Amino acid sequence: MKKIFLRVGNLLPTGCSSRRSWLLLAVATMTFAGCSKSDDESQAAAEATLTLTPAGQTTIAFAADGTSADNLTFGVTTNQSEWDAASSHAWCTVTKTASGFTVSAAANAATTAPAPATVTVTAGEATPVTISVTQAAAATAAPALTLTPAGQTAITFAADGTSADNLTFGVATNQSGWSAASSQTWCTVTKTASGFTVSAAVNTTTTVPAPATVTVTAGKATSVTISVTQAAIAIAIDEMVFVPGGEATLSGTRVAIDSFYIGKYEVTQKQWVEIMTTLPAYASAPWPGTTKPSNSYGLGDNYPAYYVSWEDVQIFIAQLNQLTGKQYRLPTEAEWEYAARGGQQTHSYAYSGSNTIYDVAWYVGNSGNPAKAHPVGTKAANELGIYDMTGNVNEWCSDWYGGTYPYPRGVNNPTGAISGSSRVYRGGGWGTNVDECLVSDRSYGDPANRFGDRGFRLACSSR
Repeated sequence: MKKIFLRVGNLLPTGCSSRRSWLLLAVATMTFAGCSKSDDESQAAAEATLTLTPAGQTTIAFAADGTSADNLTFGVTTNQSEWDAASSHAWCTVTKTASGFTVSAAANAATTAPAPATVTVTAGEATPVTISVTQAAAATAAPALTLTPAGQTAITFAADGTSADNLTFGVATNQSGWSAASSQTWCTVTKTASGFTVSAAVNTTTTVPAPATVTVTAGKATSVTISVTQAAIAIAIDEMVFVPGGEATLSGTRVAIDSFYIGKYEVTQKQWVEIMTTLPAYASAPWPGTTKPSNSYGLGDNYPAYYVSWEDVQIFIAQLNQLTGKQYRLPTEAEWEYAARGGQQTHSYAYSGSNTIYDVAWYVGNSGNPAKAHPVGTKAANELGIYDMTGNVNEWCSDWYGGTYPYPRGVNNPTGAISGSSRVYRGGGWGTNVDECLVSDRSYGDPANRFGDRGFRLACSSR
């Protein structure tokens, strides 16, 4: 209310009996536009309204997958000309409708703590209304790694690299990356678009089953392993001839020999390499010493092994027995001569299997110019089906050399001298003349020496 001061002076309108009465009438009938306008503006500001329905809902809670049990649809009432609703975070979306708005949330795949947001509704001069929104943390999945087909934990390969097992695997993981690797070079892992395949090279060296492990890893997931095995190569050394025992005259002495087995062929270069490369010390260099078989003296898988000392042969035999579980050995000198003469089927030939050396032996007269070894078994066999007991390479025996007469009278299964400095070898070789190839001829040498015409064949007492 404004106070108004008027100076009336001595004027007195007609009809008024006094100045006081006229003044009261004038004040009561006056209006001022300025006073009325100020009151209207104050009233309008106090009455600006903004309400939401349902009334009283001030929060919304979303699950991590974007769902909610709360009301998500709101009506808006206001006496203002316009209103708006907005979210403070992009994952929380506000969508206007004809009469209000709805609130929604994207799935939470990132945050590992509850995510907050605020929906703010405004309308002109009205007081804003807010809704607090929260979303549960993203579920933390345990690190996972699985292979398909499920449950396959082993693969078996044949020596030739083939397998009847499944070799293709699918990989599923919730980690960012994965890898698969083999513990051995012969076993290869190759990645594909959805997994990997396993393959194996041909086994040409190991005479025992070869193991490997394929390991699949993915981030923090537990590794998955597949056990891989490859079969051993076949050992052709098993070609042994049974020699029935009996009495025989050997180097002029009548002796008795028990039954035994002897190699059908001289041990070949291939067999030597197959066995020796399974020993760590010989894995990359199977031939001992500084000299090894060459084209000069005959080179190839089926050529006899040579440049091997008596001592080298003991290493070979020990490893062969370890691999096979058998008891191979060198023949005694008596066993060697008994088998070379044909045992109980002997025809008393001068050479093993014939009186004509050319038919049964590679010796200096037919082994080439220059002379050298030839593949085993390429001449005729003797009465027992044994090859090359005359010629090709001289063959180590187990005995110490003990003098002119190898077999004491009345001793069965003689084994030679108790000690000595030389070991016996028999049979002659590719560089030997006719006389030194006779089945009765005896030779001896330092057990540590290696020569290009000296090899061996195996024997064993039982199979």
